[in-house]
Amino acid sequence: MKCFNAKNIFPALLLLTVLLSVWACKEEEDYVQDDPSLDMVLYNVDSLVQVQYILDSLGDTLKIMDDTLKYYSDLASDLTDSILVLTVLIENGDDSYVQIRTDLSNQLISINLIYNEFYYEDSILDASYKEKTATKSTINKGSLKISSITNKVNGQVVYYEDSATVWPLPLDMNNDVSDLILEIGGKTYDIKLNYNRSIITNEYGEVLVKTYGFTEDQIEYSSGIDSIKLRCKTLDCIDFESTLYIYF
Repeated sequence: MKCFNAKNIFPALLLLTVLLSVWACKEEEDYVQDDPSLDMVLYNVDSLVQVQYILDSLGDTLKIMDDTLKYYSDLASDLTDSILVLTVLIENGDDSYVQIRTDLSNQLISINLIYNEFYYEDSILDASYKEKTATKSTINKGSLKISSITNKVNGQVVYYEDSATVWPLPLDMNNDVSDLILEIGGKTYDIKLNYNRSIITNEYGEVLVKTYGFTEDQIEYSSGIDSIKLRCKTLDCIDFESTLYIYF
């Protein structure tokens, strides 16, 4: 029968201590707080009106340009046919048409130069029209870039670098109101939302703060914003099931 050796207990206790520490850390990590947010889509209506005005103007100019190009193209084609006929007559021995053919050839050169100038202008206008059309499509999709969102209550700032169509609007999980400043294109817009809060535990054991009870009549915003529409999938209007559509 072996006697108990006290020296063997110290490695075992050390291993047990490490395992308990890891377990305790994991238990602590399992309970985290996640900041609630509300989906937000932005529509720059003022820019859309300006872009549409430019598109209408470019469209009218392009139509006139296309008609002009067709006119000079048809004229050049007619002159080319006439020159070919005169060339045949001259080759058959009738030299009386030499000067006429020379005059028509000079006219054809001038017309081709004019056509090329109009064609160049038309290509520039067409490229601009396509660019504005892409801009309009981007605005209609709500794809814009927000520089930052600031919480006026606690001073926290979230910075963004890329454009997006749907933005997460961060909400204050410590208050029943979020007073925010949105910076877009060098301009700032104020939005203030009131809501209810509740603490829940999800299936992973994480403690989450969820917000709900949003209504349009409890949303305040600055004069730079034209209107805000709220769309909720449920009557409770829970944050992750709701979307703000902001028009400015």
